[in-house]
Amino acid sequence: MTKTIAIVSALWVSVASAQVKTIDNPGGGRIYLGALAGQPTPQEAFGKTLHQVSLLCGDRPRLGQLVQNKTGELLAGFFTVTGKNQDGKPMAGMALVYAPKTGSAGGAVLMDNADRFPSTVNSMFARLKQELMAGPAAKPTTRAIPTKSAAPAQPLQRFVFTDGTGVINLPAGWQTQNARMGDVTATGPNGEHLRFGWTIPVMGNAIPYGTDAATTYKNAVAMMARKSGKPVPQIDVTSVQEIPMQGGKNNFVYGHLNQQYFVAQMISTTPQVMNAWQITLFQITGPDQAMADERATIALIFPNYSRNSRQVNAIANAQIQQGIEETNQFVGTVGRYIDASDRMAAGMSDMLREQTVIMDTALAGALIDANPNRFQAVPTSGYIRGIDY
Repeated sequence: MTKTIAIVSALWVSVASAQVKTIDNPGGGRIYLGALAGQPTPQEAFGKTLHQVSLLCGDRPRLGQLVQNKTGELLAGFFTVTGKNQDGKPMAGMALVYAPKTGSAGGAVLMDNADRFPSTVNSMFARLKQELMAGPAAKPTTRAIPTKSAAPAQPLQRFVFTDGTGVINLPAGWQTQNARMGDVTATGPNGEHLRFGWTIPVMGNAIPYGTDAATTYKNAVAMMARKSGKPVPQIDVTSVQEIPMQGGKNNFVYGHLNQQYFVAQMISTTPQVMNAWQITLFQITGPDQAMADERATIALIFPNYSRNSRQVNAIANAQIQQGIEETNQFVGTVGRYIDASDRMAAGMSDMLREQTVIMDTALAGALIDANPNRFQAVPTSGYIRGIDY
């Protein structure tokens, strides 16, 4: 949260000359940000920001959970509102204000249609972060992507997963290797490696939920390396940035992995049955120089990934159903084999005992040799399962 405050505080200086700035997020949703006049308290700043939401939407927002940092200067909260000025659509969003005791105060609002907001809020926050870091007052830091002069962000090209479970926009020259079930890997022309949508199931006894982000990241990556039979990588986490999130944790982790610089977004769900929970990683690694030169492009890639969870679930359910059908088919095949085998075994037993199975075609009567017109031998294919002849 401290890292978040440092970044957010830079915003109010960089946009102090603008009343309100509006940003259309490429990944969906819209961002509003600007400076607040005077020296308001965090509560007053938050009230003013929500008032702007009511003016924008024509309806009073309904506030949910509030999050406050330890110093009390930063307030963030989720809200819902009816967009009466937006065709009456239900909207959802997050308001964030920074109001220090001295210095400029300001606020930001991330908002989208209510049904899309859960899937776009992370990309909006990443886009806000990009905007803040691009501001003239944003100071270099040795704990983020190396700060050598970077090139402008490259244009991105849209790539749709072959199974329809996701979309990612990448620069020219990047090549995807695998893209299925919302999980994609890709490589760049300068030694960059990307993996987005990497889902890691976790048991609470292996990595307790609530462990600090740096330790969680290192333990999760080490655990997956051991499972795949690979050496545990050398990881040096230099910085962690916490992003407010309902129903889980959202952190950006920075550092070096096997001597290459990495930036990773790590989203953790809350524990479920048997204290199990889940981590999803979105990670880019590469040589320090490449990551420094391309940091504007790298920052743009994060909000330009989206996962089609409905399609992922549909494919998973189809695979489960296929597995059930294949199991039923196997059981049926085995049953028919056992039945045929039982019939053949019974027939062989009768032959060895010089016995023949007969059935009465009319009424029970004499033996087959006494009245061949009324009795006939039963072939093994006519045996009835469960009857001992």
